Formats: sequence, structure tokens, C-alpha cells
Amino acid sequence: SAVLIGLGWAIFGWAPGMPQALSPMTAPKVWEVISELCVIVGLFGVGLTACLGLAAVFGAGGGTSSYREIEETDCILLWGSNARETHPIFFHHLLAGLKRGAKLYAIDPRRTASAQWADVWAGLDVGTDIALSNTMAREIIVSGLANREFIEHATTGFDDYYRLVESWTLERGAAETGVPAGVIREMANTYAT
Repeated sequence: SAVLIGLGWAIFGWAPGMPQALSPMTAPKVWEVISELCVIVGLFGVGLTACLGLAAVFGAGGGTSSYREIEETDCILLWGSNARETHPIFFHHLLAGLKRGAKLYAIDPRRTASAQWADVWAGLDVGTDIALSNTMAREIIVSGLANREFIEHATTGFDDYYRLVESWTLERGAAETGVPAGVIREMANTYAT
């Protein structure tokens, strides 16, 4: 599914009030989505703020996905994470995923040690993460790749969210982030499929 928590794909949002916003009925599905996505966006490598947020919302401040998941995925987005240096055991499992054919995108202004292993390094300009995530979200939606069943059954406010990202065309995103439009399209489509 195409839901990214924490970088502007705010179907659920990521804010101090999030624990109160989750009902007992939606919390398990949110947990499932975040479990899939925290690895992808680099929450294994972000530090204290993320750990505190994860602990407040989910009761655990460490990684939320298993090593097996990273080994078996087809697409890995390391977003602002230099896992090779900060989480070498996790990165070992990431390499197993690459060996079995996963595609790795390193999204970071720095060409990190992790980026050296990436199929694509998306060297975005500093401070443009939300612009990139909004552009990717729009691309996923307009390409018909959003998981409509999940959106209809497990989210609220999707139409408002779409209106928020609707103006983030590939051209606008590329101009704002410094990441070429073709790279943004490829990342969005690979991630969504």
C-alpha cells in the first residue's frame, strides 16, 4: 500500500496526538502498515525522537519490522538512513534482500555508505523530504497504484489528503527537491507495486 507515515503521506498522520487518534479497531491495521513501512523509511536509523515516538504510540522504541521482512521485500527505500554504519546487523539482512533481487533506493542528501549499495541514490536537497514524499504520493495515486481497498476500509480523510498532494506534479517535485522526475516516478511506481 502507498501510505508513508512521518514524511507527509498523512493518511493517519504522525503527530503528538496520534495515540489518541487510533481507535482499538484501527490500531492493529495501522500497526501492520507501520510495521511494513518503518524499515522502508529508515526508522531503524533515525534515533531518539523516532524511538520515543514509536514507544509512545506502539509501546516499543526499536525497529518495528523483522529481519525476515527486509530479506523478503522487493523494494527498499532507505530514507535518511545510513543503516550500513548505524545498524550493521540490520544492514546485513538488507544485503540478503538485495542478493535475492530487492531494489534499493537511498534517499538522502549525503551519498552515505548505505547509498553505495543502492540501485538508485536520490540525493534530494536538504529539507525537501516532504516535497518528495508528496510528489511520490501523488504519482502513486494518479497512476492508479494506491491500495483503494485499504484506503476505503482503514483510513479517513483520504480525499482531503489527495487535495493536499494534488499539486505536487513530477515537475514541481523535481524542481523543489533536485531529484529528477524520472527517478521520482520510478521510486513511486516500484514502491507501490
